[in-house]
Amino acid sequence: MLAIIVEAAVRSLVFAATIWLALKAFRVTNPHIEMAAWRLVLFGSLAMPFLGGLPSFPVPTGTLPSEGVRELHSMLSADPPLLLSPSAGPVWPELQAPAVDWRKLGLAIYLLVAAFLILRLLIGIILTARLCCSATPVRESWTLGHEVRASASIRAPASFATTILLPLDYPSWDGTQRDAVMAHESWHVRQGDFYVLLLTAMNRGVFWFSPLAWWLHGRIRYLAEARSDAAAMRQIDDRVRYAEILLRFGAATSAEPVGLAMAGTMTVPWRVERILAEAVLPKAMTWKIWVLLIAGMLLVPARTSRSALR
Repeated sequence: MLAIIVEAAVRSLVFAATIWLALKAFRVTNPHIEMAAWRLVLFGSLAMPFLGGLPSFPVPTGTLPSEGVRELHSMLSADPPLLLSPSAGPVWPELQAPAVDWRKLGLAIYLLVAAFLILRLLIGIILTARLCCSATPVRESWTLGHEVRASASIRAPASFATTILLPLDYPSWDGTQRDAVMAHESWHVRQGDFYVLLLTAMNRGVFWFSPLAWWLHGRIRYLAEARSDAAAMRQIDDRVRYAEILLRFGAATSAEPVGLAMAGTMTVPWRVERILAEAVLPKAMTWKIWVLLIAGMLLVPARTSRSALR
């Protein structure tokens, strides 16, 4: 099992490196295209343990030494047995101390860390689901049919599955701020970003020893926010005002729920810089771009990863 997981992580790393080089070569900066590319890398990473087959490189087994056992067996099977001496009595062969089984130890450490990360994720989901259930429903015309709830436990807008969470001070917002928030969070809901982030967290739990799993989670999270920022700016048509809204929420954000906070403290500075630097809003994906992207992902990187591991 451990050998298959390690090889899958190596294959995923080669696959992701190929995609990263391709994005850099074509100077892709559109967050919609980047998100599509890294989503396919995520799905490939999760599927890699089932596609790799038997491991092509050995994992040290660290089995117990058997030299002493074989020597003892040969002495007992001799005629007469070599262990018996008329003068000195029985002579026992010197047995080596048992060595550590590194395979079992490595598997135990892997399962322990993976179980901890998955358990922490499940606890976070349960706690955030309870927060959503206890939040007050918001039934206003500007919710546009979305499930919107308000809670005193959050200080910045967020989304959890298909629910949009707002802080209790939302009635004090003006129309522009409210439209920006709803455009941002409704885009998360429409694109299923919560479920994609859930998969990245699971991928991080399975491949916790791989730097790619941690980087991929952060990158997809940032791109999800960048795409929602573009939807919000398209709605209010005011970059400077939207940057001010992000900074205000970012300063007020405390602990984020297991979902997508509009102003996560780790991503706000980069997003504000990008918002103010871009001249035009990024265009969304079309079916032609999807076809080209999937074709390139399935053909070129797959062959590259196979040849690199031979």
